[in-house]
Amino acid sequence: MCIIMKKYYVYIHTKLNGEVFYVGKGCGRRAYTTHHRNNWWHYIAKSGYNTIITDYYDTSEEASNAEIELIAVYRSLGCELVNQTDGGDGGSTGRVWQESTRKKLRECGKGEKNGMFGKHHTDDARKIISDSNTGEGNGFYGKSHSDVTRAKMKAAWEKRRLVGISDETRAKLREANRGENNPNFGKEHSEITKEKMRIKASLRTHTEETKNKITASQEGIKRGPYKKRKLRISSEPS
Repeated sequence: MCIIMKKYYVYIHTKLNGEVFYVGKGCGRRAYTTHHRNNWWHYIAKSGYNTIITDYYDTSEEASNAEIELIAVYRSLGCELVNQTDGGDGGSTGRVWQESTRKKLRECGKGEKNGMFGKHHTDDARKIISDSNTGEGNGFYGKSHSDVTRAKMKAAWEKRRLVGISDETRAKLREANRGENNPNFGKEHSEITKEKMRIKASLRTHTEETKNKITASQEGIKRGPYKKRKLRISSEPS
């Protein structure tokens, strides 16, 4: 006798003490993956958590409705869920966060509160992460952009290439990577790392195709005055 499993399901994540902190819906391995989770989720999950499938459904719509109901139930019971919507949306599409929420997200993932603070992935961990995002584990597996989406992406890229980045955007980028916001703030590359960077830079070469593209993209662009690099004269004997 062949038993056909229902594709969609609703699941919960609980702390090790059994307290529910997240409700979600999905299919495949979604309930057991850690990617595409918000910072609040990671902040709690780093202490350990359990995954429980509550029920299975035939359609995504049925799972969405069940997710909405379950989120409402747990919130009515006083559970502090890290869900940032009331459910049923399958992600952050169309969500606009308030500045206060953005600030909380930044604080949750900053410094020692970040689950990876002072740590580095081992080679085994890197392989596991790579394998989990390969094939069916990849959220875009078996999918492709529609012609409309491709046209929008192309138009957006052409606009950026021709218009460039605005001064306002440049200022925001500078501020976002300045001071303590810079991942290298207060750090210095080791001599080994510096040597690796020098070697990599010396071996880097552009293909003829890339060179032609760079030349074509620079045509007609007004360049500033050429500044001659000062010759550094060493006082040490050769």
